[in-house]
Amino acid sequence: MRLNPIAVLSEKPSPVGAEAGVDAVPVEIGPLDPLYKLWSVLGAWPIAIGMMSVAAGTSLPLSLLIPFEKTMKALPQPIMGAVPAIALSKRRITYHADFDPKRVSMFLMNHTSVLDAHVACWAIPHAFCGVQHQHHFDVPVYGWLMKRGNGIGVIKGKEGQAQWVADQVRDRARRGISILGFPEGRRTQNGRILPFRKGLLIMARDGGLPVVPLAVRGLWQILRKGEWVVRPHTLDVYVGPQIETQGLDDAQIEQLAGKLHRFTSDFVEQGVVGDIDALRDVTRLRG
Repeated sequence: MRLNPIAVLSEKPSPVGAEAGVDAVPVEIGPLDPLYKLWSVLGAWPIAIGMMSVAAGTSLPLSLLIPFEKTMKALPQPIMGAVPAIALSKRRITYHADFDPKRVSMFLMNHTSVLDAHVACWAIPHAFCGVQHQHHFDVPVYGWLMKRGNGIGVIKGKEGQAQWVADQVRDRARRGISILGFPEGRRTQNGRILPFRKGLLIMARDGGLPVVPLAVRGLWQILRKGEWVVRPHTLDVYVGPQIETQGLDDAQIEQLAGKLHRFTSDFVEQGVVGDIDALRDVTRLRG
């Protein structure tokens, strides 16, 4: 019997610190310069809000006439993807040589900041949507954009939803839309990577999609949870290759989740690109 991805998404809050088997000491952040506050108030946030308003103000009306996925890459995605530039810092992105930029996939990204989705818009080279809790769609403007943008909403504990989610994943794949998800389930509170839940990998497997590790380093130092001051810091993004999920049993899914967690942690916390073959070893054992 296979696991229910919705039940997995409904797990109790992720542990932190020693309980999670990781160092509880926060990742160091540089001293707060008064100029950062000044720039955040007078420059960074007004510019960011203006850019997001332009993206939403043009995309939402246009989506009533043209499917969102047809215009996403040309219009809202470049604008939203440019928002992290408000940090006035160097940005770098590296794609693994085997990454297929045209293949529809499930992108698994570490969850750090309100800027996460903007970084994803910069890194993912084609149309994508998010998977999130259904109540996100009720948030004014943001929720409307997510809903019009083909987002997949899930409800904790709803019976019979697993098959519906798998069908939604297949529908997005058929339309050429990739999916972005955050396997930690919530934003980090100390800069360390929380344990990866299995729900998104189950969704990918049952929906017929490969998964792609999307690791982001430096965003914690730029804008962490609960902060409004934007600080300059180099932003590094690493996009791995597609990792196959079809044919994996639940034990292998759990093993892959652990290896993806280690791969992401190595890059985010140490700047080290891990062994891709270690991820692929799991898929080679498919039944």
